[in-house]
Amino acid sequence: MARQRKLLTLLGLVAGNALLRQTVFVPASRPAAVSAAAMLSRSPAFADEIGNAAEPLGEASRINLEETCKVVKQQYFKDNWGSYNMTFWEGGRCDLELKGFGTTELVKRMCDDADEAVAEYGRDVACVAFTDMQRAIGSSPLAISRATRFLRETGPRWKRACIVAPGPIAAICDFALKIARIQGVRFFSDADTAKTWFLS
Repeated sequence: MARQRKLLTLLGLVAGNALLRQTVFVPASRPAAVSAAAMLSRSPAFADEIGNAAEPLGEASRINLEETCKVVKQQYFKDNWGSYNMTFWEGGRCDLELKGFGTTELVKRMCDDADEAVAEYGRDVACVAFTDMQRAIGSSPLAISRATRFLRETGPRWKRACIVAPGPIAAICDFALKIARIQGVRFFSDADTAKTWFLS
């Protein structure tokens, strides 16, 4: 289990940094910290564009649960670089949408909010997550430690996770998961296919 959580964290870091390089046209040979610096040095107009993410969950994250479940916790946070919109439902389901660049403060807040929500479920509740990161472009390397701690502390509570991401990233990460024989976690580039797998 510990090895699996470490691999998932590594996959997230690889995916995030690959997206970041793709977005700001930084050569793949440059380190992640340089990529992040290049991102942050962009014009204020770019930051405003990334920050305009106040709308509710995107199309990939809209799986109709209103008729059968009720929302038990809703958390939204936005800064100048990105945002997250996180909804927890009865029964242990989480819908998460990530947009823009994940600063250290954004990732910390998101993990803190998720920690609180998961703790409110009974210990016998197995959690599932549907994550839309099609409009996410990576995160600060300084945020990885908080994300790792979240996975270490709550990992056993999650039985299934589905991540919708841009095609190349989804293909690489999903292939790595299959090679490592990690069950219950899949990456998809197509939202409809992701929904079918998630609800199966």
